[in-house]
Amino acid sequence: MESDHILTVREFVNILLESIYINNKSYDSFDDIDVLYKAQRMGIIEDFDLLSADNPISKRNVARIVHNTLTKIINEKDEDDWSVAQYLKDIYDCHRCVAYIAQVYAKGIIPGKSKVLFGNHETVDYSTAKTIIDRLWNTQNRIAPAKIERAKINIVRLSELDEYLINMTDYIIIDVRDRETYLLNPVIEGSINIPLKHIYLNPYMVHTDKNIKIILFCEDGYLSELSAKILVDHGYINVDICHE
Repeated sequence: MESDHILTVREFVNILLESIYINNKSYDSFDDIDVLYKAQRMGIIEDFDLLSADNPISKRNVARIVHNTLTKIINEKDEDDWSVAQYLKDIYDCHRCVAYIAQVYAKGIIPGKSKVLFGNHETVDYSTAKTIIDRLWNTQNRIAPAKIERAKINIVRLSELDEYLINMTDYIIIDVRDRETYLLNPVIEGSINIPLKHIYLNPYMVHTDKNIKIILFCEDGYLSELSAKILVDHGYINVDICHE
């Protein structure tokens, strides 16, 4: 098979099962005619993989199948710290995908397209698949992404905000006070209100772009500081605090 040949779901699963029978002696040899059904019984693939067996396999689906193999066949534990994956902007395109993409990325089995993109919908060629499967079994060949230092949170006084923003075009200002307080005493024109409790429950509602400048406001800085720490812990890298 040519190295740049784009694999179908069936072809990828066939290569994966071959590796399982080579590396895991508890499984016997297999007949590739029913390879997908064997993989399904092993818990590696799901029903919709059978339906799309002859379609090109996406990187997202490779991540899911590889993660299933890790947890159900190899019995390798998930990483407790997968924070490096939080900087992948497309990891949250599919809420069901987050766990397995984060794990195979953090373990260094499947690299991202870039530092901020996983490349969910990219297809996978034969050469890439062989590298991924090699790293699945040979941990010394994995290349884990470098840990990203926690972003610095800057503080801007309310009296300095206009000057701070004078040459800035791409930013949002979020007032993190509760809704009632915000409506009774709006402070910054053009700000939007997302209370701290909402940010705590769903940090990703703030913005889809984790690189955008975010300025969080409350009167004394306490609520905005808590909000900022939550956002930074969830991958936002350009967060400021504004208070009086």
